Amino acid sequence: APREAYVRLYVGPDRTFIGVYAVVEAIDKAFLMRTLQENDGHLYQYNNVDPYHFEDRDQDLRWFADRFEPKTHENESSWSLYTPIKELVQTVNLQDDSRMQDELPEYLNLPQVATFLAVQNVLSQKDGLAGAFGMANFYLYRYQTKRLFQFIPWDQDLAFDDLGLGPADRLDTNILTARIWNTPAFRELYLIAVARTQQVLDEPAECQSAGEAQRCTWLERQINAAYDQIRESVYADPTMPYQVDTFEQSVEFLRTFARGRSVVLGSFMEQLAPALTRR
Repeated sequence: APREAYVRLYVGPDRTFIGVYAVVEAIDKAFLMRTLQENDGHLYQYNNVDPYHFEDRDQDLRWFADRFEPKTHENESSWSLYTPIKELVQTVNLQDDSRMQDELPEYLNLPQVATFLAVQNVLSQKDGLAGAFGMANFYLYRYQTKRLFQFIPWDQDLAFDDLGLGPADRLDTNILTARIWNTPAFRELYLIAVARTQQVLDEPAECQSAGEAQRCTWLERQINAAYDQIRESVYADPTMPYQVDTFEQSVEFLRTFARGRSVVLGSFMEQLAPALTRR
């Protein structure tokens, strides 16, 4: 995932302070080399032109060109750029479950996809791979000299949407995520990834409250650290489009999410995968 940092933004010769912003690392060749140790494959930004759920519509290559914008190898032919993506979609949609299970690992690292999906669902991201508005907010990278693709998350600002979202919720809205859920071997990968993500977020930590140390979760500590970093600048922000009370209420909602999400997930996981909850 790309790195992100908060900044106080000043403009003009008088360095006029105009607010608090987030700076996000670009998904480019430098990012690919840092994270994947290669960068000469094919990188695409997915554009949510209309609600799409990985179904095979027998699309021509122009259809894929409108949605998968090349960020490398931009001058290659449409056949070279988009045929591998079309083949991925066709493989996901194979009616023969056995053949699909055999062929899909050639196109997707399924443990990685399971983790990608698990993190989004644990954090209740409603605008991601299994989003409420069709799949959205990702880049797709095809490795050099391979058919293998990798999802790269982008623009995750609609996370923390629903404290009560279950691990299986919305997976039936997308062909790829539905195949993962309905295929026992793939479902196990996904549930293992959910359990691991839940464990990381719920790891015991120490938070400061009114100058005193208190036990909290890892996620709550991260939220508090970000809050402490930007609070003073937010209060001084002259162009903030909402009241500071709204900012404080939003932060408190995030803290509530951090404290309660593991309890909600634990209840679901006890029913779906009791063996994983007892590890």
